Amino acid sequence: MTENRLARETSPYLLQHAHNPVDWYPWGSEAFQKAASERKPIFLSIGYSTCHWCHVMERESFENQAVAEILQDGGNAFDACIAGLFMTFVAEAVFASPGGGGFLMARRAGSDKITLFDFFAETPRKRRPASEIDFYPIYADFGPAKQEFHIGAGSSATPGVVPGLFAMHQELCRLPMKRLVEPAVRAARAGFPLSAFQAYLLTVIAPILKATAGVANIFAPGDTLLKAGETFSNPASIFRSRASLR
Repeated sequence: MTENRLARETSPYLLQHAHNPVDWYPWGSEAFQKAASERKPIFLSIGYSTCHWCHVMERESFENQAVAEILQDGGNAFDACIAGLFMTFVAEAVFASPGGGGFLMARRAGSDKITLFDFFAETPRKRRPASEIDFYPIYADFGPAKQEFHIGAGSSATPGVVPGLFAMHQELCRLPMKRLVEPAVRAARAGFPLSAFQAYLLTVIAPILKATAGVANIFAPGDTLLKAGETFSNPASIFRSRASLR
């Protein structure tokens, strides 16, 4: 496995990214000088070695096979970004969901123009009384710490991911949307063995995955969470309607 320049650092957070295919620079004058000389914006990753979400980000964005497939097929960086995101909907179906929101800051090669795509979720305009809302706490167990989340219909908002992805695709991408979703479609239909890390994530949010019968049938059949090595599939997912994608 090749190493990037972070392998020379001492920070535990930087060292955990030392084997990424991304050619990272540590914070410092070398990175700033290179960005200035090549007239490129700086992509900044901030985190710490014990941060759960930092580890999720690394695996989803910097070690994604769908990204490599699309790039090898002639796609550009934005095609790869969308394909990788679709794959996270399958591999990290709760943590990364088409029912959520987000944003993208984009700059085309050879251009100084930077565009921000803001497709964050929209909350309801009218606030309903708490007694009318299905909204209650659960606790995600990360081992050393527990974190409170609220779930139920009252925790839902109008998602922005799908229209956001199509807006990005229309302006920035090279390959058809149908091609970008294909790696995720294959994974959702054929299934794949869960890694130890993926199985661990299921235990963290077990109260969410067992809250309704429909979700439990996918992630915890027979009221038992899927374990590492077992096959996860979701053929009835959003990707079933891919024929309508352009």
